Amino acid sequence: MTGRTRGRVGARLLCSLAVLTCVVATVGGCDRARPDADTPREAVQGTWVLDHDVDAPEVPFVTFAKDRSWSASDGCDRVYGTWRITAANRLTVVTGPHAELSCAGAEMVDAVLAADTARVPRATERLQLRGGGSTLALDPSTDPDVGGQGRPIGYWVHDHSAGSPYLSLRADDSYRLSDGCGTSTGTWKFSTTEQVRLYPTDTASSTTCQDGDDPGVGASTRGRVSGSTMTLSTTDGATTGTLHRFER
Repeated sequence: MTGRTRGRVGARLLCSLAVLTCVVATVGGCDRARPDADTPREAVQGTWVLDHDVDAPEVPFVTFAKDRSWSASDGCDRVYGTWRITAANRLTVVTGPHAELSCAGAEMVDAVLAADTARVPRATERLQLRGGGSTLALDPSTDPDVGGQGRPIGYWVHDHSAGSPYLSLRADDSYRLSDGCGTSTGTWKFSTTEQVRLYPTDTASSTTCQDGDDPGVGASTRGRVSGSTMTLSTTDGATTGTLHRFER
């Protein structure tokens, strides 16, 4: 074997060893090659918004929290649930009861509900939701006024059965209250001290399920929130019922 031949064989051997090293590193895990790489779960966590403005009472958003809960708004109503994602970026969301989504940002919430996969390419740092034959890209948001969890906007229910009492609080300060027999609508306000105050403006369909002298849910004018539970009461403090937001 000539010196030139030995050189070519040696070069091929070194190249083969290099390829083998790359394969071993890949099998051992990409994090070794890229220690700063985010897992799909870490990449998706946070608050995301549309790349354009919409005319709505609040900015539409979706938040994927570290505790695997998620919340979203179409600009008027909110949706709550749980989420999980695999190493292959397969996304699964579970949704609690919610009002019909008809506000300007409904496309974003619909995209979350229909998504099969979710990923955040490093090149764009935008969340890509894919499913139902379409893709929607969302921008990250760190604006503290977006997705504010202070106000209890959303759909509160007694249980998940048909005809269950519910209270729907919307971002435009309107509400709908049902005790299972009739409904009332009006406006609502919220403060950290007084919690929820209901101001009925339409009781035309407010036939109630009241039994005897006990006030029913339909008589509620106050609501005190503790986590995912809201205790309803009348103006004089008589408890009228207990409602829940989505519970895992």
